[in-house]
Amino acid sequence: MIQTRVRHERNTRFYWITSLAAPIVIFGAIFGADFLFLLGLLLFAITLTVFFYLSYVHKPVDMEIEWNLHRLFPGEKATLSLQLKNNGNLPIQGKWSFKLQNKLELDAFGYPGEVHNQYESTFTLHKQEAISYKFEAVAKKRGIVQLHELITDFNDPFILGSVKKEFILPRDELLIYPKVVPVVGVDQLERTPMGERSVNRFTHEDPTYIVGARTYQNGDPFQRIDWKTTARKQELHTKLLDRTAHTELVVVGNVRSQEERWMGMNEELIERAISAVASICHHAAVKSIPYQVLLNMRPMNQKAVYQIKTGEGPKHLSYTLENLAQVNIFSTLSFEGAVYHGYQNYTEGKIFILITPYLSDSLNTLIERMAREGIPLYIIQTEKEGFVLQKVGREMKRYA
Repeated sequence: MIQTRVRHERNTRFYWITSLAAPIVIFGAIFGADFLFLLGLLLFAITLTVFFYLSYVHKPVDMEIEWNLHRLFPGEKATLSLQLKNNGNLPIQGKWSFKLQNKLELDAFGYPGEVHNQYESTFTLHKQEAISYKFEAVAKKRGIVQLHELITDFNDPFILGSVKKEFILPRDELLIYPKVVPVVGVDQLERTPMGERSVNRFTHEDPTYIVGARTYQNGDPFQRIDWKTTARKQELHTKLLDRTAHTELVVVGNVRSQEERWMGMNEELIERAISAVASICHHAAVKSIPYQVLLNMRPMNQKAVYQIKTGEGPKHLSYTLENLAQVNIFSTLSFEGAVYHGYQNYTEGKIFILITPYLSDSLNTLIERMAREGIPLYIIQTEKEGFVLQKVGREMKRYA
């Protein structure tokens, strides 16, 4: 059930009429002026009518509001349904209004603002009547969208006062994901066949590469039994799997547009970097490549950089996009710190992808160090539209 909060307002005319009614009645009664006496009673009646009307008018009004979708990509559409119902026996006139972040554009009459757009409309409800509205909304920009200040506003018949009934909505967020776009050269990240990359440890068995079968041994997993060979040889056999190097992407995104915060912020460049992170994660999920995400921002109650832990597939992609939709670009750390955090936790098989609108001298030095140590490393520079995945070699040139 939606909670409500009521606020009464009286204008100066109401207080003037209230303050004059009693003296006029008394003056008329003392001096026998019937006209003044009746006028005073009429003013009393008006103020009482206003008081009781405004005390009642908002009570029978209920409101329901609902989104048909709660997750959108930029350019996608959702429908907002709003219903007003008069449960009372008197006709009611009023106005409803609400505010909505301008990350979403609604096809309703409204007033634009820097952060929120305000939408409003007048209505008339007869007794036991309901009115339904449907608005089409278009996602414009990554972020969280919530309805704020959902209010019905009622005036009395004499326009001496008003009552505002605010509906306290439950936390019902609509998330707009980052834009996912093609990345040139992204096919370099797909799994490489055996022998393509050297490692300094035992590699993992790859269940997608079956190279033969052997006689079953105690302890072999049941799912490894080769039933075709077993049926042919009339003896339990186990599949032999090839070994391949394990690949995991470490996607490090820069949510600063300048090396230092005091240098200013270009929101377009930051949003482009977040879009590139989402695009790489989308490709990895489609190709079933495990990945993790590091961002140079400090989440609440954590000392390290912002991290989306390793996972793969569509479910992990949905989790990633929801987190990226909620990234706050106003609380950031140095990008070099985020890259160095990933470098400190490097293990064989990880591939680093650095996504940034700029490359400082200190960052170039760290990249050179990682490249000399043979760490697989790619860069996407997002200062221009169109993302290109560039591989960094051991003998690398300094990036501008």
